Amino acid sequence: MNGIGYKIKKTILYILLILLSVVCMFPFLLMIVNATRSGSEIMKSFTLIPSVYLKENWATVFKYFNLFLGMWNSLKVAVPSTLSNRVALFPKLRG
Repeated sequence: MNGIGYKIKKTILYILLILLSVVCMFPFLLMIVNATRSGSEIMKSFTLIPSVYLKENWATVFKYFNLFLGMWNSLKVAVPSTLSNRVALFPKLRG
């Protein structure tokens, strides 16, 4: 069970999982970097180097709507929904 073939398969699996996690995290990195760039910079070129417009971008967001109120409203819906599904679903899974 602990032969060379098993170790090679396990190593390949871990490499693939690491690559998959990098691919899955890339959009989040891109969102964070783009949050620091101006609209014209985003439209002009693709780069992973942050810019200096983060403060102005946050001011623009808060000028149009209350971001934290929106997050709070999402939590008020998501948490009770998740808890009620957990209570309703898990007894059925036990038997």
